Amino acid sequence: MVGAAHLGERRLSRLFAEFGAPVVEAAVETILDAAEAQTRAVVSTWQDGVFYGEAFLDDDGHGRSDIRIAAKVTKSGSDIEVDLSDSDPQSTSFVNSSHANMQAAVVMAFAYLIDAEIPKNAGALRPLKVVAKQGTIVWADPGRPVTLCTSHPSNEIVEAIIKAMSASCPDRAMAGWSRRLPDCDTGRRSAHRPEFHLAHVPGPPGGGASSGGDGWSSIGEWHTVGGIKFGSIEVAEVRFPLHFRLNEFRAGSGGDGQFRGGLGVRARSGTETAKPARANTAGDGVRYGPCGMHGGEDGVPHDYRLISADARRGCCAPRKSALRFAPTIASKSARPAAAAGDRRRGDRRRPVSATVKQGLTQDVAATARDSQ
Repeated sequence: MVGAAHLGERRLSRLFAEFGAPVVEAAVETILDAAEAQTRAVVSTWQDGVFYGEAFLDDDGHGRSDIRIAAKVTKSGSDIEVDLSDSDPQSTSFVNSSHANMQAAVVMAFAYLIDAEIPKNAGALRPLKVVAKQGTIVWADPGRPVTLCTSHPSNEIVEAIIKAMSASCPDRAMAGWSRRLPDCDTGRRSAHRPEFHLAHVPGPPGGGASSGGDGWSSIGEWHTVGGIKFGSIEVAEVRFPLHFRLNEFRAGSGGDGQFRGGLGVRARSGTETAKPARANTAGDGVRYGPCGMHGGEDGVPHDYRLISADARRGCCAPRKSALRFAPTIASKSARPAAAAGDRRRGDRRRPVSATVKQGLTQDVAATARDSQ
């Protein structure tokens, strides 16, 4: 980011040197005005009204669960007001959001709803007003921990807003994407090598369905929409003390609907250590799966286990204190969540047989009959 800022500075300096400040500043304002006009033209086609949406964090790891993020969205003409004031109070844990992160999450949700071709600059944001209350989970007081905020509650802020706006611009509201749940390991590969600290996402979860079709499988979380690239298993095994035993699509995990949510992954991996290691999970989505839209089914939530080499099972909670594991291998068995389905109003569900033929879903009824 620092390099990009320096590059931008050099290029802007050349523009000012060539054309002069008045011309450059006028051009910038023209670009921003054009983006605003395009955005307002889109927003003005949406239904006016006051709309509500909510999303929940599993817990904060300190005894609180079902932490609510509430969005009240008022749409009038070409203006949008997003009010998050009714969200739950801040936490003593690291699931709080800073003010800047909360603003960015609202902008992210808004950007998902307007046309992809519209430049996402300050002009495009002029129709958007954000209201929030300090001391809440979405805007914590200074000094409160916010380590996880770019993932959670960013993901839930987006979810609450898009749920609300699904009644105003239904064809633009995509179904829920999954949440992030990595594990963090600390140990030694050998007695003579330094201690390692490894944060590992065992498999990208699925993306939400939309009016354009099925969600992408194993693509990432809602707050990245595929923007984070997950490296190859082979490279990870060479670079890190990891060994993968299983990595495949999690059949039947995508929420059903006219359009199916993207699938999650079934993964099993081990962390190879010479001495006892410690591991914990840090994320969300064990209790709350990705939200269905317009009557589509929710995607399945995460199913995650940390297992010691001496067969002692560890945690499956989204935020768990570090557990001590026996040396050699601390095994992770993970089923990252899939995404939610989308069933458009007036549309019929896609026949189950169509997705079964793809080999990516499970015919539950047929499976039950076969087992009898």
